[in-house]
Amino acid sequence: MKKRKRIDLEEGIVRVLNNFSLRHKLLILYLFCVAVPIVLTDGFFMMMFIDNSNLELRKNMEMAAYNAELDFKNIFDTSCNMSESLYINYKVNTFLETQFESNSEFYSAALQLLDQTGINTFAQDEIAKVVLCAENDSLVNAGNFCNLSRVEDTVWYTSFVASGQEPFISFYYTGVEGQIPRASDMRVVSLVRTLDYFRGLPMRKVLRIDLDYATIASNFTRERYGMDLYIVRGDQILLSTIEQPNYYKAFNYMTNEIQNQVAYETSFEFLGSTYRILVMEPKVNIMTDALEKNAPILVGLIIINILLPLILVNLLNKSFTDRLRRLSKVFGEADNDVGLKEVSEIQGEDEIAGLMHGYNGLVKRNRQLIKTIYEDRIVHQKVEIEKQQAELLSLRMQINPHFIFNVLENIRMHSVLRGEDETASMIERLAALERESVEWKNDLIPLENELNFIRNYLKLQQYRYGERFTFVINADKEALKAYIPKLTLTTFVENSCVHGVEKKTGSAMILINAEVDDNILTIEIEDTGVGMDPEEAAKLQKKMRECSFTQLQESKHIGIINSCLRLKMTAGEENVKLTFEGEEKVGVYLKIEMPVIGSDGKSEDGTVT
Repeated sequence: MKKRKRIDLEEGIVRVLNNFSLRHKLLILYLFCVAVPIVLTDGFFMMMFIDNSNLELRKNMEMAAYNAELDFKNIFDTSCNMSESLYINYKVNTFLETQFESNSEFYSAALQLLDQTGINTFAQDEIAKVVLCAENDSLVNAGNFCNLSRVEDTVWYTSFVASGQEPFISFYYTGVEGQIPRASDMRVVSLVRTLDYFRGLPMRKVLRIDLDYATIASNFTRERYGMDLYIVRGDQILLSTIEQPNYYKAFNYMTNEIQNQVAYETSFEFLGSTYRILVMEPKVNIMTDALEKNAPILVGLIIINILLPLILVNLLNKSFTDRLRRLSKVFGEADNDVGLKEVSEIQGEDEIAGLMHGYNGLVKRNRQLIKTIYEDRIVHQKVEIEKQQAELLSLRMQINPHFIFNVLENIRMHSVLRGEDETASMIERLAALERESVEWKNDLIPLENELNFIRNYLKLQQYRYGERFTFVINADKEALKAYIPKLTLTTFVENSCVHGVEKKTGSAMILINAEVDDNILTIEIEDTGVGMDPEEAAKLQKKMRECSFTQLQESKHIGIINSCLRLKMTAGEENVKLTFEGEEKVGVYLKIEMPVIGSDGKSEDGTVT
């Protein structure tokens, strides 16, 4: 019943097509066999370009925020070390408690203290000044010393007391809003802490280390991070790459306009305070950027995949229709009394030209033989049509892989001509991977071939991840000769890249080792990616050891289960041992142990696999 319905459907389609001219049939063939598949394929590639651009932008934002966090913390390394040194310095603490009889006595002791402690030598790079404050009326308010009562109403001291943090980083402005700034009024960053290490000393003492905000801000630029971002504490904007800061202007605060432009946000804790890093939405549209970056490729694809086939279809159409129209005209002008006329000026040597010659032969023969000759011609045409249909079917079965190979080769040559050797190398490796993945003459291949395939794949990944990704492949000579199911190891390596390396922001490595000992092939695959919870790793190991065809329909690890199943089908259920371990933030480890298999699918003891 189903077969009859299929036949009826085919006959219905043929009847509809019979009403179209040959030109329209060729256009329909072009539309459904060339144009539509190409549009879908190019659209898929475009979506891949856009997804890759989004992923690259996200990673760049994360990296910019990470670098900004490191730079921010590094700013205070020297000042934190200095504060710790002065915090436990007994001479500094006792000096601040000393009651001086005169200013000269204070100056003499102060100079001696500065020389002994090296406070002046600390002031370097972004550190501008060290100030020691105490509840001591005999201290002279000058230079590096100050009476605590003189600073209790200042912005830095009140914010320090209100924070309750030790130490505390204070961002403030020394000027008064609404007044004309003085030369000394500008943005200041200070690290403040109480000097209370020695509990026996009764006076309140405070250490303030001033940092040069101009030096800090000058290193915080868009060129350094590749995009615009802010560092914010609460609603106060501390640092920004949007524009060169005006050091004589008070600190700005967050607005809804700025918040609406944030594309990525992260936070970190430092010295008891929470800081936010806000990365701004890029000004370049992702779609436009992807089109601009890949414009040569897209133009090349349109020319190669759409325009050239269309021109070829038009030429073929002209080659067919012009001569068939002439032949049709001769038939239309046939007179019952005179008979059929011969076709003059026959061009070409193809089937249509042969048809014209045959037709002329028919005209020259006796009219009584026309029926017989006509029937023979019909049979001949039917054979030729079936032959062409078989050829078209064969070509259609090959069009997808060959189309991809040809396109990749054209793109590679285009890159070579433009001097883009790295791009050409990537495309060449991708073509090698594609050709290997679609070729299934043999399911069993030497381990050497599989490792070469993996090496090409990992080198392509290096182009993507850059210097943060490396890999090492080691295999002894005996292991390279052993046979394994095609693309089984590739599945495990790909899983390490996608779930281990890709999700790790730092450096990562994949290690592959293969060796043969006592006719047992041992293959180890290890990565230093984000790792896996040990319990989850144990569950996955159990699935791998108990793999079955049922799991292929139910498990979310289809690729891994498929590879494990093929290994067991090749070497025997009881002959394959799989060990899988994982640890979060460390990586995962896979070990495969199986008999050495030869090219005939047998192990050394003659077991058929």
